[in-house]
Amino acid sequence: MDLTILITTWPRYLERIEYLKQTLESLKKVNTTNLKVEKVISSEVENSIYLNDLKKLTKEYDYSLLLHKEKPNIGSNLNFANSKINGSFILYIQDDFICNDPLNIIDDIKFLKRHTDYGLLRYYRYHKNRYSNNEIEKGYFEVLKDVNNYYSDNPHLKTKWFHNVVGIYGTKDNSQSEHHMNFCAKKSPIKIAMKVNEDPIKPFFTHIGRTSSMTEKWLNHPKNKAVSNEKNH
Repeated sequence: MDLTILITTWPRYLERIEYLKQTLESLKKVNTTNLKVEKVISSEVENSIYLNDLKKLTKEYDYSLLLHKEKPNIGSNLNFANSKINGSFILYIQDDFICNDPLNIIDDIKFLKRHTDYGLLRYYRYHKNRYSNNEIEKGYFEVLKDVNNYYSDNPHLKTKWFHNVVGIYGTKDNSQSEHHMNFCAKKSPIKIAMKVNEDPIKPFFTHIGRTSSMTEKWLNHPKNKAVSNEKNH
């Protein structure tokens, strides 16, 4: 299997189901031509009253459904899903991010194959020398290890073996931060790259969840509007 598209969800309220539907619809834009693709949704199901809605969506969009019955937690859900999926590469997305433009995942997989010291590729909306000046190839930058956001669960593409080296997620509520700290503490030889979209008004992915108002505020900031206008002239 070449690629697994993995989405994690916890349908604890109707709004989450609506987000997931938008996510699934947007992922039709991802170019997977000539790839053997496995499409998976992994869900935390404890006390979920929307499980039937979730099953309908997975059938409608032709995804497999993994039901994780342990204590609801993003870390334990991801560990469960990672132990079940088969792709050599994993495109990971949470259920409240949408893909904005056609994403050429084939180019990104080729990038990771060419640069085997990189195990994970993050998708950024904008780059202003904040995270790295080291351009690996056009549009791809190395993430510096001393930045706070070296690893996160925003949409990213990673190799299957990434967690074999870095380790699994913690199962506390702050599992993302815990995993970030473990990654840095281990001084892993694996590097992380980012793919940069220079236009802040057109990010690769947009967060539509409950904090999406923060994203809107950021995009509407005069400085970011000025950058976008500059690039369009």
